[in-house]
Amino acid sequence: ISAMQIYSNNAIIQEQACGALWALCTNKENRMIVIRAGATPCIIRALMNHIDVLDLVCTAMGCLRTISPETEARKIINEMSGTNYFCKAMTTHPLVPGIQRDACNCLSNCAVNLDKNEVALITDCEIEAISNAMVTHEDEPSVMSGACFVLKNFSFKEHNIRYIRLVDGMVETLEKVSQYCEDTRARRDASIILERIVSTKMDDDVLEDQVLMSISQIMSEDDWIGAHRKRHQIVELMEEYDWSRKVLESVFQSLTLLFRQHAHDREMIGGDHIISNVITKMKRFKRTANIQIHGCKFLELMMKRNTNCQQKILEAGGCEALAAASSLHLSNAVVQIVATNILKTLSVEFECWFQLRGLEFSVAQIMKAHTKTPQIKLNCQEIINNFSFHEGG
Repeated sequence: ISAMQIYSNNAIIQEQACGALWALCTNKENRMIVIRAGATPCIIRALMNHIDVLDLVCTAMGCLRTISPETEARKIINEMSGTNYFCKAMTTHPLVPGIQRDACNCLSNCAVNLDKNEVALITDCEIEAISNAMVTHEDEPSVMSGACFVLKNFSFKEHNIRYIRLVDGMVETLEKVSQYCEDTRARRDASIILERIVSTKMDDDVLEDQVLMSISQIMSEDDWIGAHRKRHQIVELMEEYDWSRKVLESVFQSLTLLFRQHAHDREMIGGDHIISNVITKMKRFKRTANIQIHGCKFLELMMKRNTNCQQKILEAGGCEALAAASSLHLSNAVVQIVATNILKTLSVEFECWFQLRGLEFSVAQIMKAHTKTPQIKLNCQEIINNFSFHEGG
């Protein structure tokens, strides 16, 4: 542990030290001694500093898998946001089954607090990392077992089961695992998750209809009630029912309408919090075309009426959301029009070019896919011109 602290920048020492600690922890009697000596923060820091080093990540995740069932280790992991680094390890090394398996087991151990009888809220990065692991390693029983086990633990919380259900292709994947996976535990856990998904879906369908009716009633109220109260009620519903695609789509449409109807309250309607919230939801439901369309329409309208919004969108990660929308909905002309309308304006800023250059975003691919749509071609050409200026500078 002292060597890890002194030589924190040396990946080889970190990897070998993690291996030595892992070997010690295979004996259950040693685990609490190792944990209380300060091993957990050292291993997490090794992950933070050397997430790209495959051998180190494999060894560190193996050691963390062994100690994370212990309450004291989990407490430190949570304090250091260790689960974020488990997910980062999974996304950085997506093709390595051992990392995917061990990270899923670590996430599972951190998902449930048996002492307090609590289940953590599943995060966007957790559900994305787990679902990607299931797609990439569908023929690897150990990975599927770890993934289904962590999802089962998360599914004890109703809020989490909704997010699991809404992941594209998740139900189909779980059905396949429950029937054909070689691992008995994976089949059993997948079946349990599916039962919980079915039991909540019918109730949620009714609930969504009620919320949509509430939004309609709010928007139909007399104008004297004021934009502030309407916006407050709409945003409350967005935050409370942020698991529902239908509700979010209706919320984005309502915010756009409020922005158009109440010119004197535009600053209030489109504040920093709203921009950040809309972009976060676009990222979460990046595969849902209608959410991308209505989210982009709201952001575009705000930019036209308030030039300060450009910087707010950039700071909130808007480029990443727009790049994802364009890449995942390449053939959808409506998505491309609304996304490139915004990017055309944002691309004037150096920060936009700087953010997009590291993402999977190709203006050329968009143009090639929509040769017969003049607006998309014009938008893309303007983006290319602006990016060329930044590259030349």
